[in-house]
Amino acid sequence: MLYEIYTTNTDSFSVGNIILENDKEVLVRAYDDTGRECAIYLIYKDMIKDMLLKTEYLRKIQLYINYWDTRKQHIFSERSVPKFDKQDLLHQIIKYGFDISMMITIQTRDCKESVTGFIESYANKYIIILCIDVDNAEFTGNTEILIDNIWFIEFHSVDNELLGYANRHM
Repeated sequence: MLYEIYTTNTDSFSVGNIILENDKEVLVRAYDDTGRECAIYLIYKDMIKDMLLKTEYLRKIQLYINYWDTRKQHIFSERSVPKFDKQDLLHQIIKYGFDISMMITIQTRDCKESVTGFIESYANKYIIILCIDVDNAEFTGNTEILIDNIWFIEFHSVDNELLGYANRHM
């Protein structure tokens, strides 16, 4: 089912369907405003204000998704979502991102700004991110993030794919 997902830190919303969830986390396949798959999101449920079903906007987006389905012109549909266990999705995604050197975007509970980059290392409590400036695609250094503060991770996203491409070709 397709949802409008509203979180506590913004007035905007995301559109997506639930891939997997547990008591505290939800994994969402996100769609952009043209109905194309644009990312996978991990969101902590305590940061979700509302999830709406069957709105006029969702009906329109579902038609857009159907349009792309009939043309088989998906951007990321060939890239399958890894088989994650239902519990502790956050740690599994961190390990997955590290193992394949995948660019991710993270939001933490103590900072409104997101961090985008590659996971350089991780341990039980912290991850080190090699950060990339989203404005100019250049490396900006490392930042240490407390894993318990993470409430959102974006991965397999169009934005991060493009940013990574720009970073490699600058």
